[in-house]
Amino acid sequence: VTLRDGVCRTPYCDAPIQQIDHITPVNNGGPTSWDNASGLCAACNQTKEATGWRHDGNPEQLTVITPTGHQYTTTTPPISTAEPPDTGDPPEEHGPDDTGPPDDGPPDIDPNPRFDTNNYRHHHTEITMRIAA
Repeated sequence: VTLRDGVCRTPYCDAPIQQIDHITPVNNGGPTSWDNASGLCAACNQTKEATGWRHDGNPEQLTVITPTGHQYTTTTPPISTAEPPDTGDPPEEHGPDDTGPPDDGPPDIDPNPRFDTNNYRHHHTEITMRIAA
């Protein structure tokens, strides 16, 4: 259900799913099934249980009916929108690029410009003098 719905199924909400709920409550005869399941955030699930609120739906669509009778419907996106596999020719295999003879010398070392030992010594001396004063 979480994979199917992605986010809260309430039409005006896109919060993460926190609870799997029955669209038609069990005490109203709703079965525990894929067709009667809905992923909701905690706030929308609590609102659904308040007097006058109702959900009607199936795995593809959910309609929220408010106490004033307004209806808001959302459509569940497909679980997979993957492209069909590419049936073209496989890519050519390439060996390592030939960039010339290997370099057996030591690696180039890039000094860290953020650490200047002269400034460090000067700064260290300055701090020591402040502490001694």
